[in-house]
Amino acid sequence: MRASGPSRLPATVWALGAVSFLTDAASEMIVPLLPVFVAGLGGGALALGLVEGVANAVASVLKLVSGRLSDRFGRAHPFVVAGYALSAAARPLVALAAVPWHVVALRAVDRIGKGLRSSPRDAILARSVDSARRGAAFGVQRALDHAGAAVGPLLAVVLLVGFAADVRTVFWAAAVPGAMAVIVVLWFVREPSPDGPGDTHAGAAAGRSPSPDASAPPLWRFLVPYAAVALASVTELFLLMRLGATEAGLPLVGYPLAWLGMHVLKTLAAARAGGWSDRVGRRLVLVWAWTGMAVAYGLLAAFDARPIQWAALALFAVQAGAADGVQRAWVADLVPRARLGTGFGWFHFVEGALALAASAWFGAVWDMVGAAVAFGTAALLAATAVVALVAFGSGRRSPPDGAGQPGVPEDAVDAGQ
Repeated sequence: MRASGPSRLPATVWALGAVSFLTDAASEMIVPLLPVFVAGLGGGALALGLVEGVANAVASVLKLVSGRLSDRFGRAHPFVVAGYALSAAARPLVALAAVPWHVVALRAVDRIGKGLRSSPRDAILARSVDSARRGAAFGVQRALDHAGAAVGPLLAVVLLVGFAADVRTVFWAAAVPGAMAVIVVLWFVREPSPDGPGDTHAGAAAGRSPSPDASAPPLWRFLVPYAAVALASVTELFLLMRLGATEAGLPLVGYPLAWLGMHVLKTLAAARAGGWSDRVGRRLVLVWAWTGMAVAYGLLAAFDARPIQWAALALFAVQAGAADGVQRAWVADLVPRARLGTGFGWFHFVEGALALAASAWFGAVWDMVGAAVAFGTAALLAATAVVALVAFGSGRRSPPDGAGQPGVPEDAVDAGQ
C-alpha cells in the first residue's frame, strides 16, 4: 500500500495542491473583510448577498461549460491557467472599489476565474494518477486548499495589526499569493494526455463499452445521493450563528477562532480520508462522513450546551474535510478519462446550484420556526443522502488502470443531466 501514500504522488498533484493553497490564502485574506468593507461603502445586507449570490451563480454555470469545452478541445491546462490568472488579477482590484456594485462586479470576475478552472483542474488531477491513488491525490489537493483557507485570515490579521489598519492595503497584498499561484500553474503543472494510459476503465477513452458493471455505475447514480447531501450542506456561517445564538453568546474573537479551527480539522481529515478511500472504498468513507454531518446537525438542533455545540462544530468540520476529496475521486472513478472535464462539470454544477438553495431554505426555516427545526430538517436530509448512497452504486475502489475492467458508455456522463 506504500504506493498510494502522499509521498509517492506525482509532482503535478503537489503543484496543484500548492496552487490551491496560495489561491485560497489570497481569497481568504479578502472574503472575511467584505462585510465590513461593503458596509463602509454604504451597502447593506442586500448588497452583500448580491456579492456572493452573483459570484457563486456565475461560477456554477461556468464549471459545467469549461469542463465540457476542455473535453471537446482535448486540453484542460489553458482553462486552468486562464482561470487562476483572471482571479489573481481581479481579486486585489477590490481595493479600488468606490461603491458596492464595484465589489459585486469584481467578485463576479473572480468567480468567473473559479468557474473556468475548477472542472479542468480536477480532470488534470484525476488523469495524473492511476485509480488506486486517486483518493490520496484528491485528499492532498483538498487538504492544502483548506490549509490555505486557514492561513489567509491569519495573514489579514497580521497585516491589519502589524502594518496597516486599512483593509484596502490587505486587498492589495492579496495580489502576492495570487501571482505566485499563477506562476506555479505555468511552470510546474503538466497535463497528461486525455487519451493516454491511466484510464480507470480500460479502453474507455472513447467510452464505448456495451454497459458498465456493478463497480462502474453511471455518474447519475452518485449525483442523486450527492444532490441530497448538497441540499443539506448549508453555509458554515449558520453553524457559527448557532453558537452565538445561545444564552452565553460567543465573544467576537470566538468567530475567527472557530473558523480557523474548522479549517485545521478539515485539512487533517482531507489528508487522511483520501488514502483511506483508496483502500476500503469510496462509499464506506462517505457513509461515515455524511452520517457525521447528520449527527452534527442533530446535536446542534437538540442541545444548547456550549461543549456539545463545539463538539458538533468539530464533527461537522471533520466530516466535511473527509468527504471533500473522496467525492471528487468517486466522480473520477465513474467517468471515462476523455470525459473527466464534463463529469466534474456536472458534479460542480450540482454542488453550486444546490448550495444556493440550501442556504435559502435553511435561512427561511430558521427565521420562521427557529434554529432547532432548521438543523433538525438538515439532519433528516443528510440521513436521506446516506440511505440513497447505500442504495445507489457500489463505490468500490476501481481496479488498477488498464486491468481490463468494462468501461462506461459515452452517454453515462450525460445521464447526470
